[in-house]
Amino acid sequence: IGGRTPPQPLRTQEEDTEKRMGVKTEDQARTAGAVADAGAGAGGVWYRGAAGAAAGAMARYRIAPARNAGEWEGLAEARVVGVHELGGRMGVNWGAFEVDALGSAMHAFLAADVARARATAEAREAVAARVLEANGFTGVVSCEALVAAADRLRAFFGERFPGARWHVEVPVRASVATAGGARRLEGQIDLLLETAEGLVVVDHKSATGEPSGWADTALKHGPQLAAYARAVSLARGSAVRAAFIHFPLAGGIVELGFGRGTRNE
Repeated sequence: IGGRTPPQPLRTQEEDTEKRMGVKTEDQARTAGAVADAGAGAGGVWYRGAAGAAAGAMARYRIAPARNAGEWEGLAEARVVGVHELGGRMGVNWGAFEVDALGSAMHAFLAADVARARATAEAREAVAARVLEANGFTGVVSCEALVAAADRLRAFFGERFPGARWHVEVPVRASVATAGGARRLEGQIDLLLETAEGLVVVDHKSATGEPSGWADTALKHGPQLAAYARAVSLARGSAVRAAFIHFPLAGGIVELGFGRGTRNE
């Protein structure tokens, strides 16, 4: 929304993003551009060639972290560092719809809302209403609930990582060396926090379970976050200091660590 001219962005979204979100995507381009300004490779794209491979060379096949990150041999196994409640389960008027589709709408709002943290509640709720309408979920969750979920997430990270720069839907590409040869990893980090001590990787998930099951659910997504953490660390030349799975519908967040010793290796 707005008429601003963003800096040259990373490839923040596919061409159908605006339709899915129901809002303009200039703010996403602006935040992604901030990551590029902070030191992405030539052309504004996260990229690092595998050892022995020419930069930009076609990898033999792709790894999509959300589906098959476990195929990247040698990734550190995830472990749970902490489980935190963020204010209770979101009210949902359940019906004949896929929860993952609702999760996608929530992803869209959380991404759009990052650039609007200082806007009025009414303005943010208007964005939430457009996102819900565009995705067919008007009345399924309230606009106020979406804004509250975003506020709780910002409060949590604001206390944990004060002064961090927030970047949303950041594309990650890497050519990675595996036992089967060089492979291409392509994915998108929902939320990347940039701090003086390193990067923080956050992924939103649509799980709705009780707090007692959050840790196990988060661990199922451990390979995905391990792949993102490793790839963005290689591309950025900066350590990933923490990684989180956020459950906005369930009202919680789980911190994951990888490897031994330091929190994320």
